Amino acid sequence: MKEPEPQKARQEVARTVLAEKQAAVRTLETLRFEEHFASGPLPPPEMLKRYNDALPNGAERIMAMAEREQAQAHQMRRWGVFLTAVGQVGGFALIAFAMGGAFYLVLHNKSLEAFFSFFSGVGILLGGGYLSSQRKRPPADKAPQQKS
Repeated sequence: MKEPEPQKARQEVARTVLAEKQAAVRTLETLRFEEHFASGPLPPPEMLKRYNDALPNGAERIMAMAEREQAQAHQMRRWGVFLTAVGQVGGFALIAFAMGGAFYLVLHNKSLEAFFSFFSGVGILLGGGYLSSQRKRPPADKAPQQKS
């Protein structure tokens, strides 16, 4: 039996709509965008596996890089502690030298020179304390806001 003309037209329109819908779905799948975020020196394990698939020994290279970065960070911290200690010892020696010089000058009747030597040591001591306190304190415009 022959289908009536309107029935064929409806089927043709349905096929066209389905074909266009499938093309639209394929286009949307192609344009899909994924974003992954990892904090820290190492990506998540499943991403490490993909690095291994993309590059020979990719995961091992990333692990070696993270180990080198960690070793360098530890070394910088150790140097920072060492240089801080050297600075404190050097500052103490400078002030002790100024005070000792003032004492020596007083013993040899050089009171004006002793006065300047003594107060240069005191000035260095107070100036260093002031600068140290300013470094630890955040600037007034960037001070943390208290919640009320």
